[in-house]
Amino acid sequence: MIDYIDCGIFRNEFVVSVGMSYNEIVNYIKKHKFDKRFIKWQVEEKENFIMNIENAPAFTLFNKKYAFGIVWFKTWKNNWENYECLLHEVSHIVDFVSCQKNFEYESEARAYLTEYLFHEIRVKLIKGK
Repeated sequence: MIDYIDCGIFRNEFVVSVGMSYNEIVNYIKKHKFDKRFIKWQVEEKENFIMNIENAPAFTLFNKKYAFGIVWFKTWKNNWENYECLLHEVSHIVDFVSCQKNFEYESEARAYLTEYLFHEIRVKLIKGK
């Protein structure tokens, strides 16, 4: 499963993936004509990305310069354990976006972004698309 997610009114973009390899994700990014900087960043981050795939049940990587990232899960099941993992990864996204967009001390804006991202990503994960 792989899909695109945006951050609502913020111009950050993420790829959400379950169980896909580095090469599968890069091919998805190329096929869907993402910003060429996204592909370049993925090439630069290849070792880090592969290390995370081999060692983590889930992770989030960001490109701080160009406002995009990847959220990766080894597996996905519709249960509390995975919801907690998703919430953990969403927290990283919210931290990244709020610092980048200068609202890291705005708790209400952060709460709304957390709610939005949790909902949007969870729906995509449940649908498996």
